[in-house]
Amino acid sequence: GLLVLAVTLVVMAAGGVWAVTGSVATTLTAPGVLTHAQGSYIVQSTVPGQVTAVRTAEGRRVARGTPLLTVRTARGDVTIRALAAGRITALAAVQGAVVTTGTDLAAVERQARADDPLLAVVYAPSDSGGSLSEGAEVDLTVRSVPAQSYGVLRGT
Repeated sequence: GLLVLAVTLVVMAAGGVWAVTGSVATTLTAPGVLTHAQGSYIVQSTVPGQVTAVRTAEGRRVARGTPLLTVRTARGDVTIRALAAGRITALAAVQGAVVTTGTDLAAVERQARADDPLLAVVYAPSDSGGSLSEGAEVDLTVRSVPAQSYGVLRGT
């Protein structure tokens, strides 16, 4: 009888401590994107004409001012350059394409250094706000790669 009472008291004390200091992990599935803190920008044609040279490729890192494309106009060739350092994430222009002023030519993700950290921007439903808190630990899986092969991203 005394042993049962002692075990019961220990279990109740442990339950009381957990009730005050413990927490329950919650799982939330939400879409999102991995990006760098500085975001991205779109490179647009500043002149109408024809693309005569594409000087970069998707995935390539470029410095500010790097020539990306050449557009031939009635007044001569115009070089379209990177506005800021980053990585080419999309290249819409191809050699021979006719462009107008404002045509989207490329998308560049701003990235000062190759080791700049990634940020996860998660679009959680508004009704899940109570279960989210700033600085909470999170585990992220990237849908485009298998978690079994590449693992899980952990962060705050």
